[in-house]
Amino acid sequence: MKPLFHHFVACTLLLCGFFSSGEAIGYDVPSFDSEVFHPDGVFLEESERQSLLEALAAVASNFPGNNRIDSDLKEKALAIALRINPLHRNSRDAHDKLVAGRLPVKTQFFASVSSVSEALWSTGQLLLKEPVDPDEQKLASLLMELSLVMHPEPPMDRMRRFATVYSDEVNNWNRMIATQRDDNPSSVRSANLIHEIKDIIKQMKETPKPKQKMAEVPENGAPDMDEGQKGKAKGKKNRPAKPDQPDVFRAQVRSISAVRTVVAVDSSPVAGLFRVELRSLAGPAEEELLPFATGGSAADYPSIPVIPSAQDVPIRTFSLPMSIAEGLGWDWMPGTIAEVNFEPGDRGSLPGPRRVSSAGGVLPSLILLDSIFADEELNQEVVVAGELDEETMFPVMSGSILGTIEAAIELDKPYLLLPGNIVPDLVKELQLSGDLSKLFALELVSYATLDEAIAFSTGTMDPAVVSAVESFAEVKAVSNKMPLVQFARNPSVQERLETIVEACPNHLSSRAMLEFGKTPVSDEMKILQSVRSIDTWVEPYLSLSADADLNELRNRFEDDEYGLSRLRTEVHPDVRDYFDKVEDLLEAAEKYLNLTNFDTSIGQQRLREVEALIDEVEDQRSQLLGGDEVD
Repeated sequence: MKPLFHHFVACTLLLCGFFSSGEAIGYDVPSFDSEVFHPDGVFLEESERQSLLEALAAVASNFPGNNRIDSDLKEKALAIALRINPLHRNSRDAHDKLVAGRLPVKTQFFASVSSVSEALWSTGQLLLKEPVDPDEQKLASLLMELSLVMHPEPPMDRMRRFATVYSDEVNNWNRMIATQRDDNPSSVRSANLIHEIKDIIKQMKETPKPKQKMAEVPENGAPDMDEGQKGKAKGKKNRPAKPDQPDVFRAQVRSISAVRTVVAVDSSPVAGLFRVELRSLAGPAEEELLPFATGGSAADYPSIPVIPSAQDVPIRTFSLPMSIAEGLGWDWMPGTIAEVNFEPGDRGSLPGPRRVSSAGGVLPSLILLDSIFADEELNQEVVVAGELDEETMFPVMSGSILGTIEAAIELDKPYLLLPGNIVPDLVKELQLSGDLSKLFALELVSYATLDEAIAFSTGTMDPAVVSAVESFAEVKAVSNKMPLVQFARNPSVQERLETIVEACPNHLSSRAMLEFGKTPVSDEMKILQSVRSIDTWVEPYLSLSADADLNELRNRFEDDEYGLSRLRTEVHPDVRDYFDKVEDLLEAAEKYLNLTNFDTSIGQQRLREVEALIDEVEDQRSQLLGGDEVD
């Protein structure tokens, strides 16, 4: 009975698309009843199914103007989503808008293309868990291709994984949509991806599987080392001489407080504990995963043998050359690996189900491993944030910086380590929020290299930083004499901050406040500030529908209308049309909310008027922001 129902609804959607009043430029109605895979053969828990559907709907709705998301990708996403569930609301709404030549309303899930890519990949991996239904494998192959096409630089391990499930028949999108390679870069990227995948498949067939062999461990349980290796120094630290390796290897566990940007349904900074366990390989499964770590010289390993834990938030796989370990003076014993995991302090703070969650772990992994090999104590007063680029090893930062600071505050530690190159972005976030109080909530300390991050994370805090903290406390003590924005721009305050920064460039709190005070507010920032101020009052009405909590909206309407009216003389001139349209929306919402019977023809008409104005407000907002959301 289910297949007939799916087919009936899918055909209905197809006919509605053809007889719509117009067509979106480049958007063609997909074939929702294509038999590429059968939805009844796909077994997912309801929460997992909903996460997948929202990710696919987000492809079609959430990224107008993004050059990685074109009409072919939207068609592919909706072809899958409405094949799985023809009644999925956000997918249907997106399809209807695109067919009518209008921008879909952005959904409340998935704020970045990378988060969608991760969610699709995670679902594909989930579908491939044993036992695998043939339809699950087909859907997994489609989702994995979409994920890789949306990824700016698809990792090679994922390319190889996709190669194991790729099928010429299944991944022939022309059975579901009409691709336009001349107009849509995603189809060109997809074709190039498939060409590379076929090369990988050919190489996999030609390359024999390496034979596994047990590690050859010297009699004393450790490889020979010369004295130069034992005493190799790193960074600003003077390392103690390393003790001889014990006869029997004992696992070692280290942990440090950290904030990780967790990517799932959305991206969000999450505070918790990052752990590394250095231990022996455990069984054939791990030996097959890391065959090079079963023997030979560790110096010849192609990469540092690291695996993510099956517990807590999944850590994204990363590959770092063994030369990094050698440069840091590590004496890696053959047959040992590092297992890494991140345990969130509050599991409710994850931006989505654990199944689709992932976080980076290069920086904290290296800090913890170095503390083991250097036999140094970790600084328990420090929270580590930011990441290292795998290719360049330069510090990078993703997600909201202020959000990261807020998450770190939950851990009740005095110091937060952040990349030093974030100052311009931090100043922009401070300008947008107008909230400088977070610079006083804990001490921000910057690092420019891995060595600096290690130095600040081990032992006691650098005396120069401690001295800067004491001087900054004197600044904080007099900050209540005027509003903080005005305080940061005071010449006397700036002179004092300059003195602190000259003595300790790594004291990021002082640097950020100093740069905030010196940086003029750009016209673009003033527009963003105005949009955010207006959004505060209109946001509850953007989801007004027959299913909304109308009583709550009635109770707050008067305050929202008054709050919006106070902004009239303050908004940027370029935002006035947006302001006027928001006022029209609130006026229409008030008329609808004042009705006593919403099911009458008048009620339906007024609701349609509200929905039309919501679309216009969303369109104007997208134009003002250039397709980007305000964090």
